[in-house]
Amino acid sequence: MNIQSENEQSVVTSVEDGVKQKTQSLSATPKKDMYESVIFWSIACVALLLPVFVVPVLNISFFYAKFGIVTVAVLVAAITVTLQVLHNKQTERYSLFNYGLIFILPLVYAISSLFSTPRGMSLMGNGADTDTAYFFFLGSLLMYLVSRTFRAKHAVFLLTLGLVSVSSVISLFHIVRFVFGPQFLSLGLFTTTTSNTIGGLNELSIYAGLSVLLCILALELATIKKGIKIALIVGLVFSLSVLAITNFNLQNNLFGLGFGFSVSAIIALFSLVLFIHKKVASSKDKMPVISLSVLFISLIFTIAITPISNFMLPKVGISQSDILDVRVSPFASMDIAINTYKDGIKEALLGVGPNKFFIAWGAHKQVELQDSVNATPFWNVDFNAGFGAVPTSFVTAGILGLLAWIFFFVALIYYITQLLRKVASLDNKEPASVFVAWVVSAGTIYLWTVAVLFTVGSTLLFLTFIFTGLLLATLVREEIISTKNIQWDITTYWRGFVVTFAMIVLVSLFMYIGYLWQQRAYSAIQIQEAARILQADSTKVTEAEMLTLRAINTYFNTNDLRFASEIALLRPMKLISESQGIVSADKLTQEVVNDISFSINAARRAAIDRGPSPDYRDWLQLGKAYEAATFLGATSTATLAVESYAQAEKLNPTSPVAPYLIGRLYTFARGFDIAEVKLKRAIELKPDYAEAVALLNSIAEINKGGQRTPSIVIPEEPATSTKGAVKTTSTSTTPKR
Repeated sequence: MNIQSENEQSVVTSVEDGVKQKTQSLSATPKKDMYESVIFWSIACVALLLPVFVVPVLNISFFYAKFGIVTVAVLVAAITVTLQVLHNKQTERYSLFNYGLIFILPLVYAISSLFSTPRGMSLMGNGADTDTAYFFFLGSLLMYLVSRTFRAKHAVFLLTLGLVSVSSVISLFHIVRFVFGPQFLSLGLFTTTTSNTIGGLNELSIYAGLSVLLCILALELATIKKGIKIALIVGLVFSLSVLAITNFNLQNNLFGLGFGFSVSAIIALFSLVLFIHKKVASSKDKMPVISLSVLFISLIFTIAITPISNFMLPKVGISQSDILDVRVSPFASMDIAINTYKDGIKEALLGVGPNKFFIAWGAHKQVELQDSVNATPFWNVDFNAGFGAVPTSFVTAGILGLLAWIFFFVALIYYITQLLRKVASLDNKEPASVFVAWVVSAGTIYLWTVAVLFTVGSTLLFLTFIFTGLLLATLVREEIISTKNIQWDITTYWRGFVVTFAMIVLVSLFMYIGYLWQQRAYSAIQIQEAARILQADSTKVTEAEMLTLRAINTYFNTNDLRFASEIALLRPMKLISESQGIVSADKLTQEVVNDISFSINAARRAAIDRGPSPDYRDWLQLGKAYEAATFLGATSTATLAVESYAQAEKLNPTSPVAPYLIGRLYTFARGFDIAEVKLKRAIELKPDYAEAVALLNSIAEINKGGQRTPSIVIPEEPATSTKGAVKTTSTSTTPKR
């Protein structure tokens, strides 16, 4: 391959020379240069394998596999960098402003996480969540390592070709499956037509758009050999074919402006800009055919998105439900952010905490009858993200997160402008510099635009950080960002002492973070195995309980604790259902008693052990466990169940579930006055709540027939706080024989 400029320079020659020099240097240099090799290949493997990486064994989910490869590669590269600094007694330093650009997001997320409860949910979450301090630490560290490693133009060029090649393989794979059906090349993993290695079908569409963008940049800004050009054109056709089928409309009504904004619309804008650039910057009269063709094709996809989708999707076996994009609207996200800021100074500055958007959603979602979320099929869905990955942090990280993103994007726009102006003003129009500048700028803008408009998953977000790192590396090479080398020896003893100490601390920190994530991943594997066992045989409750116990003892996670509590209720709930009321003592077995104790203890750990939980789901599960214990003959648990449900209602006042459950308990206790109040509240929130309506009607029938003996006893009014629940020990809730 060669890329010729007006003075007949060849980029391919420089690429080949660079590769030869790198190969010779790796074989003939001392050991210390092997550090660079380890760092380079660690990051390159992440970039190229991330879109296709899956682990089909050990019950490791798709998301943990993605996080796993990034975690291992980034931490290995980061530890290698610190060891290299210790070996060479020198290090490279960015300016404070540029360090702020790289690490401001994980810093803000860490501060917000430390002031949230429980902190673990915000710091690391389930280990594969994108709205956590851990994810932004990992992404920012990846961005820094890329900016440090891919300074050479030939490295960026080869990485771009590698990404196009991977994308072409993915596109061809899905085109073949679209033609021959989901059973073809399923590999036991891709069981549906929409299954893919990127994420959802919409994310596959976004990735196809990135591939189209890289292809037209390579074809327009590089004069290449015929074979490579044909390969790029084939890759472009594959990607456009996938885009035609999956064309995702990121916003159907962008901020109320009345028009949609699809992936094809973004590609059309980039194609238009590239077409204009080629016509203005080139002294040749040749028409930029590739960018013009993609522009027209993308415009057709954009204008006729609905009829094309209606025609194409049934042909390949994709239903409308497969492409359904259910998320919070832009206006609803902004409304929730504003209401969250009104909750208090802490919530305004730091938000509700990373990875806890659902808490703000439950507290502030729209429930007015004319525009009630409860009137939709998604009334009981806990949305954990806003309309986009970036805007979600306006709620979870507060005003501090909003300011951090503003600083980040303003700095990026400024640097991209400076870069494109510089390469446009080069006297010799050196083609490699122009090509690399456009690739890193366009890739960064495209991926961050998508992250603002859509809740993208880990694959695309990690690629976003990679392209941002490539942008920073290009800025350093073009001397738009300056760096400074710091060296030390015996004459600068204290400087060396401080830096060496800092490097040792960093190595220890990276190792500890890797250990924590490994614990979380191991815990997740146990939970997934427990779920698989129960799905295959619902009677293997004890075996599933042991796996969940191993998981929650390895890593504290409220989601796992709720799951453990839920599966422990399987046998007690079956017995309660068979008895149709209070279970007589002669029917209780030690196995059932152990189950209910296990369920209560797991739910209590989630709701109480690390301070009162702000997650209403923990309190609902605790109330459910206490309610089951009540029907097994336990004493005092009915009141505890009501108190737990009341706390859930306080934390999630827009949901009708908690008041309905309280009303149901009081109905069993024949406390009809309180039951009617709670059931009417549930119906007020959701007028078509069939269970609440039916129960309220049954109360009226019971009252007509006279008072009957209560099924359970609630000796006092429900508490509105967690005081009673916190003071009660698990021994007082054990069912009596």
